[in-house]
Amino acid sequence: MELNQKKIISSNFFLLMLMISLYFGVFNFYVGFSLKPYMIITAVNLLLFFRYIKFSNPLQYELFMVFFIIYYSSTALQFNYPEAHLRFIFALIIILCFYFITRGLLEWCDIESLKKILSVSGLVGCLASLTYYSIGVLSVGGSFIGNSIVYGLRIDRSLPRLIGTTSNDPNIFVYFITLYFFYTLFNLKSKLNILGFILSSLCILLSFSRGAYLAILFGLVVSLFISGNLKRKVKVLFLVSGFTAIVLGAGNYFSDGLNINPVEIIQQRFNSIQDDGGSGRLYLWENALKTFWDNPLFGIGINGTIEYSTEHYSHEGYVHNTFLEVLSESGIIGFLLYLTFWVSILHCCVRLLRINSNSKFLIVTFIAMFIQLNSLSILYNESFYIALLVLFKYYKTYLKHR
Repeated sequence: MELNQKKIISSNFFLLMLMISLYFGVFNFYVGFSLKPYMIITAVNLLLFFRYIKFSNPLQYELFMVFFIIYYSSTALQFNYPEAHLRFIFALIIILCFYFITRGLLEWCDIESLKKILSVSGLVGCLASLTYYSIGVLSVGGSFIGNSIVYGLRIDRSLPRLIGTTSNDPNIFVYFITLYFFYTLFNLKSKLNILGFILSSLCILLSFSRGAYLAILFGLVVSLFISGNLKRKVKVLFLVSGFTAIVLGAGNYFSDGLNINPVEIIQQRFNSIQDDGGSGRLYLWENALKTFWDNPLFGIGINGTIEYSTEHYSHEGYVHNTFLEVLSESGIIGFLLYLTFWVSILHCCVRLLRINSNSKFLIVTFIAMFIQLNSLSILYNESFYIALLVLFKYYKTYLKHR
């Protein structure tokens, strides 16, 4: 059924509400699982626009995504940890519903409208997160001792890390705004995006996440290589270097009053890698590899990591590496399917880049996300799937025009 102009405007408004809701994941309700705002908005979108949701032929990476999820879910048939298996399968079903419902609405959204949605939602998310972080800093009076969460502030081993309104993990917060950061970087003609770039950069800086810094830095290097001309490369270098210098200088100037010195904290974070083994990640990765060698073909089953680690290593926790987690939980077959899925994403980004240069931010975003997955267990996070949806819309639009 065709949408009239009024319905399209209404659909775009609810897409904007959905995108904004993604940045407020900490405000959820526990009903046997965490009911997040984006889930509620997705359900509302389904009810309001059910008749207008379109389903077109899937792209290559979407097929691999579905194949991988089906196979990954099938590893639950080993029944090693039934409750854990079912919990994760349920989470993946929610993600798939979110993906395909939103995909169906995006069919009616043009690229310019999508750009506005990305700009506005990201700006709202960054402003809200910085405000929530500031409230936390003021609440503790600049005393960052121990480990706790105060509003948008996570005190992690006496470090004042920003978690904002998105997640209780600063590393996951950066993962959420990676798409927005690189989108604004490549669309700086708009004053709204210039402000968004500044705020998202500040958010990333205040996360004090080593893995995020490395991923974003690598993404910036790639950005320089794919920038069309020398003027563009100089502009990117100037913006990033200038803003970093201003923020660090301001941080040093106000460090006495706020008790936050970004330069010292960043130095401390990287100097401590040798002592803390990447916050214990090296130990977790070693255990994941042992788990794989003991269960090489089919793994231990979807979401079996915590229970298996508790039984065999007396340690309850995730691997903090999505690739190793997939390897240990689904075996070599699932791991190869997951890698194929990622190769198809990057292949789609490269092909799109050849068709339209305005899509540069997408390939850089996925490269940065890929790197971040090496220090995060974040397989079913909604921010990754919203990036896939943006890729879908750009690819379908520009391939059609071609």
